[in-house]
Order: sequence, then structure tokens, then C-alpha cells
Amino acid sequence: ENFVMRDKSKKVFVAFLDILGFKNYVLKNSIEKVQRDITELFSLSANIAIAHVSTARHNLLAADSDKVQPTQTISMPDGKQKSLINLNVSNINSILMFDSIVLWSKDNSENDLIDLLAVIQFMLNSHLFFGLPLRGAVSYGELYFQDLQISSGSVIKHSVLVSPAQIYAMSLEKNQEWSGCVLDEFVVARCQEANIDLDNNKSISITKYSVPMKKGEMDLYALIWGIRTSGNKVCNVDEYVKATWPVPDGLGHEEILKKIENTIKFIKFSCKKLNLECSVN
Repeated sequence: ENFVMRDKSKKVFVAFLDILGFKNYVLKNSIEKVQRDITELFSLSANIAIAHVSTARHNLLAADSDKVQPTQTISMPDGKQKSLINLNVSNINSILMFDSIVLWSKDNSENDLIDLLAVIQFMLNSHLFFGLPLRGAVSYGELYFQDLQISSGSVIKHSVLVSPAQIYAMSLEKNQEWSGCVLDEFVVARCQEANIDLDNNKSISITKYSVPMKKGEMDLYALIWGIRTSGNKVCNVDEYVKATWPVPDGLGHEEILKKIENTIKFIKFSCKKLNLECSVN
């Protein structure tokens, strides 16, 4: 089946997230462990994040009788309990590609941006905890997706995703020297056009920051994340990030340590911005 883009596709918010250090991670672990981690950590936590954010959005407008839960526990025939994720009201799309995930909103409203950023924030936090630090960027623009059904005696799975916004997000993601996520100029322009106040919106947890890039720094909006609190006390940021971030032996060691330091610096900056007491070494 030939794919032709006849109609202009809708403009949406598009995020690209990538696992840092994935090559070393694959080469030093068994294929069973990597497969299990990608399925049970990377893929599952993305779906859990989408389920929580989407059901919360649905429930804001739904009547009491129509409200839904993000997860449901069912009893299996053997008596064990199993938790099922509810993606029936999902408003964020996602496609997993090797060590990356593309997420995009259903539409281009303020609520769509809020929900997409909430999913990314959830994933940044959960994946660092799992030892799979993520790095990403969000852009805005046209996106076309088609999942072609191909009948075959072998594995043939050809999903078509065409989006300049995905390319912009991917390019900006690759350029950053930390674990984190930023918004690009197209998102900022869309927000100005739609009167979305990025600086004072309590539902959007972002901050202006001089983001460390491969060549110097760039002033961008960065998503606030990584803050694990107990009351207004924050856990020891240095210890937490260093303990969970995998650091391989040999080549590239210094480069990874630099990314870790940049990430710690940003989380501490965010603590101060939120007036949280940040414990340090």
C-alpha cells in the first residue's frame, strides 16, 4: 500500500525522548534483561504516565458516573492479582522506537501542552529512578502517522511517522549535555499565538534556564523535574542522581560525569526556584 500525504496534517505538540547511555547498557547486559527493562520499565512507565494524566483530564469534565481510574486490579484464575492500565481515554499518543519514544498531543490547546509535559515529567522522574536517564525536547508543528497493516509470514511492522516537529525535537534533544527536557522556539511561538502564559501558568512546571549544550549554553524553557521531596525537604540530590545513573568503565567516562553534574546543577536550581530546602553534600 502506497502512502501519500494528500491533506495537510494537524499541528500538534511533539516530544522526542531518548535513553542516555543505551548502547553501553545493551552491550554490558544480557538481552533478556534489556528486553525486560524496555518492556517493563521504559514502555510500561510511559503507558502508566499517559494513563494517569489522561484519566485526570477526562475526570475534570466527566460526570461522577463516567469518571475512570488510571489502573484497574483484576483477579486471575490462579488467584493472583493483576493490574491493568486504562488507556481508553488517552489523549497523548506514543510510539516506541528502539531506545527512543515519540509522544504527541491530540490537539494544540493549552491543555494538550499541559498534559504532554506532565507525561514527560513523570517519565523523567521514573526513568532516572530505574537507572535509565532520559533526555528530550518538545516542538510544535505538523505530524502525520499511519500504522500500516501488512499481512506477512515474517515480522513486517511499518509505522509511518512524518513530522518536521519530530525532527526539530530530535535534533535539539541530541544537542543537550544532561538529562532533562526543553521546549523549542516553535512551542514558544505557538504559546504566544494562543495566549498561553509559559511564565506564570501553575499547571506548567517549567523554568527559563541556560541549558548546557554540546557547544556552550542556550537560554531555553526547561521542564522542572527530579525533585523528590519529603515535606519541604528535598532528598540529597547529589547522592540520588549519582546512585541511579549508570556509569560504565573506560571511554566516555568524563563525558557522562559532566552530564550528571549538569543534571544535579539544574535540579538544585529548580529547588531554589521553588523555595525548597535542598540538601547537598
